[in-house]
Amino acid sequence: MQPRAVEAEPLTAPADDLDTDARTRPRVQVVSLCLCAGATGAVVAAVRLPWFGSPADLAAPEKSADSGDLWRTGLVPGAQSWGYLLIAWSGLLAVTALFAALACVLFPPGPRRQLNRLLLGLGVASSILIALVVAELTTSAQYDLVSYAHSDWGAWAGLGLAVASSVGAWFAWATWTYPHLWGLKAPPG
Repeated sequence: MQPRAVEAEPLTAPADDLDTDARTRPRVQVVSLCLCAGATGAVVAAVRLPWFGSPADLAAPEKSADSGDLWRTGLVPGAQSWGYLLIAWSGLLAVTALFAALACVLFPPGPRRQLNRLLLGLGVASSILIALVVAELTTSAQYDLVSYAHSDWGAWAGLGLAVASSVGAWFAWATWTYPHLWGLKAPPG
């Protein structure tokens, strides 16, 4: 009987056997979560922009969302406290988005339930930010007893940034929860 030559397995795995999905999938979420964090951080800065323009018959300066000299008081749109609510909600959302981006990198692809809940909560919180900005955008802030202000370019910039934040948060959740729909992993079966 002749001895047979046995082919030795290579020490490096072929490229097809490498789990490239596990290495590339978090990058998608990290990019979209950084978009979310950057946009919500910009909403914090946008609160200082002019959100209320002066009425046509009044030559008054424009007012930001956290101006203290508007006539409204309490936690209502158009009041200074509402501007502070926008700052606090946006800041909390930006920090949570950065934490979620870090968690996407650190969590292995297996246990995904906890991170899925975090990303879902981030998407809901970013949608609430849109509602808060729209409430501030559609209000008519009172300058004096007879003059009302209209929304100005800062309010529209804040709305655009809030929408960008929400798109980033929901895209991160969708790609983490359903990666096979985005071409990040082969469909099961």
